[in-house]
Amino acid sequence: MWLSVARYAALMLATIYCVFTAASVTLNQYTLKAIDGNPEISVGYGAFSDATFTASKGTVSIPKGVDVWLRVQVPESMLNSKVVVSIERPSLGGVEFYLMATDDSLYPVSELNISAALPNLSPHFIFEPNTPSRVVFAKISSPYVSTSEVEIIPYSNYVKTTNVRLFFMGVFFGVMCLISIFMLSTGVISKRTSLLAVGGYLLSLALLYVAHKGLTDVVISYQNSANFMHFSDSFMCFSLGFCLLFFHYFLTQNRLARKFKSGIKLIAGVYVLIGIAAAVANVDLPFAMQSTMVIVAIVLSAIILASQDKSNAKEVYFCVAIWSPIVAVLIGFAASQTINSTTEHVSIVNDSLIALHLILLLLFVIWHDAEKRRIYIHYAQFDKETALPNKFALFGALAKLEEQNKPHTLLLFKPLILPSIRLNFGLTFANQHISKLFKEVHEQINTYGSAAVANKGDTHIYRLEDQVFAIVLDGKIEVSQVEQYVCILSSVFEEGVWYKDTKIVDSLDVGVANYPMHAKTTEKLVQRALQALNTKTHNGQRWHLFDVESSMSSERQLKLTSFLKSAIEQEQFSLFFQPQVDLRTGRVFGSEVLIRWLQPDLGYIPPDEFIPIAESSGQIYEITEWVVEQALKYQAQITKQIPEHVISINVSGRDLSRRELSVQLITLINELSLAPSQIMIEITESVTIGNETELKGMLDDYRSIGVKVAIDDFGTGYSSLAYLSKLGFDELKIDKSFVMDIETSKSNQTICKATCDMAHSLGSKVVAEGVEDINSYIRLQAYGCDYAQGYFISRPLPFNEFLSWLEKVNSASDIKSFLIR
Repeated sequence: MWLSVARYAALMLATIYCVFTAASVTLNQYTLKAIDGNPEISVGYGAFSDATFTASKGTVSIPKGVDVWLRVQVPESMLNSKVVVSIERPSLGGVEFYLMATDDSLYPVSELNISAALPNLSPHFIFEPNTPSRVVFAKISSPYVSTSEVEIIPYSNYVKTTNVRLFFMGVFFGVMCLISIFMLSTGVISKRTSLLAVGGYLLSLALLYVAHKGLTDVVISYQNSANFMHFSDSFMCFSLGFCLLFFHYFLTQNRLARKFKSGIKLIAGVYVLIGIAAAVANVDLPFAMQSTMVIVAIVLSAIILASQDKSNAKEVYFCVAIWSPIVAVLIGFAASQTINSTTEHVSIVNDSLIALHLILLLLFVIWHDAEKRRIYIHYAQFDKETALPNKFALFGALAKLEEQNKPHTLLLFKPLILPSIRLNFGLTFANQHISKLFKEVHEQINTYGSAAVANKGDTHIYRLEDQVFAIVLDGKIEVSQVEQYVCILSSVFEEGVWYKDTKIVDSLDVGVANYPMHAKTTEKLVQRALQALNTKTHNGQRWHLFDVESSMSSERQLKLTSFLKSAIEQEQFSLFFQPQVDLRTGRVFGSEVLIRWLQPDLGYIPPDEFIPIAESSGQIYEITEWVVEQALKYQAQITKQIPEHVISINVSGRDLSRRELSVQLITLINELSLAPSQIMIEITESVTIGNETELKGMLDDYRSIGVKVAIDDFGTGYSSLAYLSKLGFDELKIDKSFVMDIETSKSNQTICKATCDMAHSLGSKVVAEGVEDINSYIRLQAYGCDYAQGYFISRPLPFNEFLSWLEKVNSASDIKSFLIR
């Protein structure tokens, strides 16, 4: 394939001389000396009329651009049998056969004559036993200095030799085509441009080989075959372009400057475009242009090879070995331009070198893919940033222990300061920090394991997640030994590392689970350890062992989170009403709306359990909107029975700042014709602790609508009197923890009395929650409490039952006697 490329490229070394000196040779003075052994062949140079024929041996020198005439006379001893005059066609040259007429003029052999078969692959002329003439003339031309072999052999020998030659050339060409098609199809399927470049190069190589050898004679006509030979310049351009792409994709990725890599791709693209343009225009490229293209390709390839670092040495050596045969072909061609040599021997050597080049190229692609696969496998088992075994390696190690049914303990730990280190010092330093600490951790835990646990193996540290790391402790481990491992981990991280005169000290969260005590499978073991890791720390505890109760709680929380999504759509929520009584008049003042959730699979779910989950998962907004809409619709029905009824709605702290809630209130108040002053928004005291200015602005937004605002669970937070006076709540609700044992607790009596006095002084009303008996009811009346709420008055009731309860209370003359019954 590289015959053309070789011939053109070698001009950089030797043929450049020939290019500029060939024109100065006086060809008419160049004659070959007569050599004994084959007097039947004579040779002449130049125009036929001026050629002086001189006896020649079988090998004939072909000067560049000069017609060489051969006069071949068949010996009389061979005339009785069918013989063939076979002339080897110079690469990209031509051979034409002529016979002499009776008037000594020459006429060309007809293309339809059997003598013209395979004119490009194997030019030959057949002498039949009855052929009147013993002489045939042949004109040989070549675009460069070359040689040609001339033979006079029996026809049977010619057929045998030609068939053998066709077989080996066909095999060689077929192998090149198959490999190129395989590379191209694999590149297309896997979307790998590197394989497309190799496939394109091999295909160009195969077509160039066909053009130089004249193999197209086998399948197409003489004229088409001759035209195909003119495409050799295009195939040469294609091969150079794909050769540069080969170097680009296999050696320049992430190793050279972007501009240089882009330049290589650009030059390769220009080469391919030049080849396409030459093929379309059906022109031959100038010799100087081809030489320049070859020299540029060689220089760029040399620069790419020279720019590789030590880590890429294997690929460099391999590439040098791949292209060395081509360099040898180039050198051989350069030598052939100055020193005549036997074409047969040169052709065999060139074909062998090209075959070696193909084999090495194929081996390189296979080796390169194997190296990539090895790297992928490595990084499939190891973390790229910290070089630690990753979660796949961890699961593999745990699965192996599980198969052997060997007890083991999984210890997970999470450096708490790692995110801050990444944020402030960058990923590179964070990885260096982790690598340095883990190196020390690895040494210490293995030292302790060998000495105290009789664990002679290597205890690896794995990276399970971005910030979670793992250690597998093989064998039966006591709790005290786990504690010691935790101490080793903590001591290393608490020792810290220095960074620019700053000592970075880290701390850990640690979770532990054991096989088979806590889990019987690898996946469950990792899950249990993660649950232990995420258990909240209490009382300064260093680590957590998996606990079944906390696991069940976590699983229940996950279920509730998933069930909350469909709870509203499936109408699983309902509203209950707990009445509030005016202690001064004994009449029903209003009611507090309480949400209830009856889940079909889990049963009754208390608000204290699902409300925090709804807040953390962001589903509280939908629930609040549903509660407000349903409560105000019920309020519209209740006011028909008790016009002055006030409804109290609990609002989550997350909902308080949402503009959508105030817009919803305004819309429903207008649609249902409700009095805004009979709507009370309750917020817990913990919500009030924060930005005073921001909170006051939010409360003023609700007051501008006309609704009132109450502070719920008063006394459980830390808000001061001055703070509450600035916020100006309409109502304070004393938490039930101070009311339920008011008869037996002097301090609670004092708190309740003081709260009533304080609220009244601020212009607020007071509601006492948790009124359980008549004595508490009467005492709160004496303290001046405004309203009471609790089981003594009524438990929370569904809406229909609440309406029935209202009818009974309104028909009773004395509410106390009604409640005591």
